[in-house]
Amino acid sequence: MIPMELQASIRAARWRLRAICAIRWASRFLAASAAMAIVWIILARLGLVPDVAVRALIFVGASGIASALAIAFGIPLPAFEIARITDLRGRTGDRLASAVEFLSLGRQDPLVQCQANDAAAQAAILDLRSLYPLALPREGLAAILLTIVAVAALLVPNVPLFWSAQRKQEAAEVRKEGVRIEHVSRDAQRAAERNRLEETRKAAMEARALAEAMKRGNLTKKQALVALQKLTDRLARRQDAVANANAANSQSLRNAADRIARSPAWRQKDAGAANVATLNRGDAQAQRVAQQLLQALRSGDARAQNLALQRMANLVENGALSPGTLARLQRQLAEMGRVLNNTALRELAKQLSDIARLLERTSLDKSTLRRVAAMMRQAGGT
Repeated sequence: MIPMELQASIRAARWRLRAICAIRWASRFLAASAAMAIVWIILARLGLVPDVAVRALIFVGASGIASALAIAFGIPLPAFEIARITDLRGRTGDRLASAVEFLSLGRQDPLVQCQANDAAAQAAILDLRSLYPLALPREGLAAILLTIVAVAALLVPNVPLFWSAQRKQEAAEVRKEGVRIEHVSRDAQRAAERNRLEETRKAAMEARALAEAMKRGNLTKKQALVALQKLTDRLARRQDAVANANAANSQSLRNAADRIARSPAWRQKDAGAANVATLNRGDAQAQRVAQQLLQALRSGDARAQNLALQRMANLVENGALSPGTLARLQRQLAEMGRVLNNTALRELAKQLSDIARLLERTSLDKSTLRRVAAMMRQAGGT
């Protein structure tokens, strides 16, 4: 069995040797990564290769350091090799290596035991810090210098203090264009949210993000033009997709509106009312608003649809509708919700069905009517 003093020395020497290998290999990988980064940045400045992002450079350097650690702590270092290297560095005449080798063979004669005790005594007086110094090698100094050069080459051109007059003028133009795009995109986003146009809202948010980057001066004129072109292409593809979808949805909504108009709930007259002219003012308005809602669905006019629902909500909340008109409205909304459930307006269909179920109550007091009106306004986007 290897004496405890010798085992402790071998463990400490192994750890320090791995640390030395890690520092050396990390320095080499980092120096190589920094050198490649410098070459790439120079080629990018000349327009021969695409610009590289800071994250990419950090990833390359971190990958090199991780590889160095994997090599240093992944290579097996047997006790005999550690003892042999320590003998060479400490000039102990193979005392440690011989003892480890003999003990690993299982020899227990007195001569081997004497050799082991001598090796343990020798190991106890060795200064492992001086034998395995954790100093920065020449590769480390080169890695530090190359990294500083790479960072300077990457960041200095982006510091306004070092810009040329032409670059400053281009930056001012980019910021001015960013402000203009921000105003346009903000208005477009508000209109899209008001009309519940999800695709338009996403496009406006992308435009605002680009405008913010242009205002901060994060983009050169060339980068801004490229980003604007990419955004324009994406918007064009999205508009084509939306147009195709809208064409299909419009046809689907027209068919749904025709089905709703032919249903008994929308064709029949109220009992005791031959036409709109014989109804009271509130009931007559309710029938006209219901027809406006149906026409808005047929034409795919979301704004007119929302306006009709809000007008209907006002009539219901003011108590201007007779029980017969409320009953007919309940049947109409139920039929509209049932038919629209198979179209792109499933959310609206669910809201209309919920309103119709609430109107089925036998007792429609003021609080219930206020709740119905609130649900109509919510369905109308307010």
